[in-house]
Amino acid sequence: MRFYGLDRSSEYSTFAEETSILYPNEGANTFTLMNLLELGDISYKEVKEEGAIVKVNVLFDCYVGSYCDPTLEVKRIDRFDDNDFLGGNLVKYYYYYEDDVLMRHTFNMTGIRFMFDPKGIGKKFSVEQLLLQLATFFALLKLINIIFDFLLTFIIPGYDGFIMTKYKKIDESKDDNSQGGGPA
Repeated sequence: MRFYGLDRSSEYSTFAEETSILYPNEGANTFTLMNLLELGDISYKEVKEEGAIVKVNVLFDCYVGSYCDPTLEVKRIDRFDDNDFLGGNLVKYYYYYEDDVLMRHTFNMTGIRFMFDPKGIGKKFSVEQLLLQLATFFALLKLINIIFDFLLTFIIPGYDGFIMTKYKKIDESKDDNSQGGGPA
């Protein structure tokens, strides 16, 4: 499993591991047939005669760049209705002639077919995304003006004239319209 959008170099797999770690141990990379059936609450007695089709979802929920141990979801998917199963069987016919008579052998094979589906969610912390989310949050709350005024006034150096430019003092004594209430 790779999360190309987050980190192309990180790969999550047990393919290159040298030793087998049997389930249910931590970090298991080897499962028996019985382990997989038990994880899906599937009876071996039920599937040994008629077969089954079993889907195994291998789910990765990882922070990219760190170790990730997948979880397995096992489910039988050959269900016809609530009680009947189709099973996993295959019928093949072998035709041949014996003394000029057409003969047929029927081979009825049953088994358990596993379908593996790896899926994953990759996570990676990003300062840029955090700032974007915070700016959007504050903009929606209409607090962004107050926050940026505070930052530019008290925190960020080089904006000494910000207050003087934004808030201009008006001397009312020099205003011609101060007594009259407005232009004539």
